[in-house]
Amino acid sequence: MTPGRQPLGSTAPPAYNTPSSAAAAAERPTYTMPAVASSGSVMVIHGDTSGNSTVMSLTVDGIPALIVSARPGLLFWRVPELTPGLHLVTLHPGPGRKPVDLPLYILRLIMSADLLNLMRGQWTLMHVMITGLDRLPESAWQYGQPPAELLDLQGWASRNGGVSPPNPSGPGTVVLVLENKSPETIRMGKKGDRIVLELRQQDFAKGPYVYEDRLQSIKSGGFDIRGAVTAFLSPVASSPM
Repeated sequence: MTPGRQPLGSTAPPAYNTPSSAAAAAERPTYTMPAVASSGSVMVIHGDTSGNSTVMSLTVDGIPALIVSARPGLLFWRVPELTPGLHLVTLHPGPGRKPVDLPLYILRLIMSADLLNLMRGQWTLMHVMITGLDRLPESAWQYGQPPAELLDLQGWASRNGGVSPPNPSGPGTVVLVLENKSPETIRMGKKGDRIVLELRQQDFAKGPYVYEDRLQSIKSGGFDIRGAVTAFLSPVASSPM
């Protein structure tokens, strides 16, 4: 946490549903990608890619982004620094393959505290905000498991104190985990060391999600609290036009 209140192209006309056009649509490859990411993270796209990163390219809002690695049907790329909200990813999958557009919503986690050094017995407020998801369409708020290439669910649960992932039969969920890395110095939340919040569409209905918690000092000194957001949301899917 930092001191502060200190931060701890044109649209094609619709095709008629004739047998020939329906068959052509069925033959078009489908590309899928998680709907939500944060700046600097690695993302994955599944689809009809060549597997040779030297003959593929990817842009975000028309600006080139780095392809980290690729193999047939799978591509990893790094999300550049972007503002929270909606952006357009355009993938050129390789020779003989048409480009495809995929929407991407960037979230940002902002953490701050009124005081960063406390005397024993003193308390302060922690402020947490998630921005960028308030305009996420309703279709995205269905349950979706993060790609196995990006997240090992068993490892995720273990790292977060054995917390269970959201129920697959439920709605789409954004899980916010706040971890107290200084349990000998402060208490946070009811258990003192970890807060797990499952957020749904209604939590972003009025804009960015905001959470506050009271930090109680056990002994004098600074403290370290880490935050992480994991989206269990339906991926976006698109086919070349």
